Amino acid sequence: MTDDKSPDDDSSPHPASDLRFPELITSNPDLRNALKWFIEAGDLTAQLSRMMSEARLRLPTIDFSQLQLGTSALFEELGRRFSNTDRAQRLLDAGWVPYAGMPIDDLSDDASPTDIRAFMGALLEQGWDDVRNCLVGTVASSNVDAEAAATFNEALNAFEGGHYRCVVRVLFPEIERVARETIYGGSRKEWSFDRGREKGSGNTGLGALRDALMRRLPAGLATHADFGFAITQKMDSHLYRHVGSSPEDLAAMQADPVPNRHASQHGYITYSTRQNAYNALSMTAFMFDVIMRAHRYLEKNASQSKSVVDTPAD
Repeated sequence: MTDDKSPDDDSSPHPASDLRFPELITSNPDLRNALKWFIEAGDLTAQLSRMMSEARLRLPTIDFSQLQLGTSALFEELGRRFSNTDRAQRLLDAGWVPYAGMPIDDLSDDASPTDIRAFMGALLEQGWDDVRNCLVGTVASSNVDAEAAATFNEALNAFEGGHYRCVVRVLFPEIERVARETIYGGSRKEWSFDRGREKGSGNTGLGALRDALMRRLPAGLATHADFGFAITQKMDSHLYRHVGSSPEDLAAMQADPVPNRHASQHGYITYSTRQNAYNALSMTAFMFDVIMRAHRYLEKNASQSKSVVDTPAD
């Protein structure tokens, strides 16, 4: 008998989705809601901090009425983001990945699966040009390389031509290539961000990145994007989850329209619908953005550490 695990197999006896902490969050709505407020507030509270710093510098001439207006606008935006996170979770629960720039305010707070299906149908039909522009804009602003941008455009063209299988199968390897050539420094091995060295396993499942985004790196790297908290949770718990071989495991994975990397790339499940392909496009745009943000953060952190080491003592 031969071992059917190849070097690029992303299986793991202890996938990230099996850890107790995510299960605790899922099973405790109060804790989950508290974490939403804490994590999603990251970038917005940083804006408030910068505003206050500027106020101190300009104290002799500052117009405090304008500062009050600015603070009010900030907290209005904060409230909008929290409300939209709930809508985003409702979309994900119904099998759709929201994209940055989606007019999610048009979706009611108590939207049913039927309402969501109609909402997404209208976007992908009458509103497709706007959807496409948002996806392309996210990829462009992420600053991924020309190869990734070209691959994403080819996937978009395949989607528009109805070649939905192509979309899913071409995008997962491109996500891995972008991650390998940036945060993994060209290595095919998993990477310890804490210790700065390779581990033994392959990194096709992006385990170190997922762990870092969920538990180590600043929350704003992922939640800066629209609906970032909800999408990051989905990415960690589903996108790279190892798929078991039992009929029950396969049926459960098949029931989710968001494609799974392991199932797609090893041919365990065929993702051939428009919904599958759209979800792959939306998740890829998000992944490109998060990977490049993490890469810039790690590069900056390494540069600062080096400058401290290289600084001569007095």
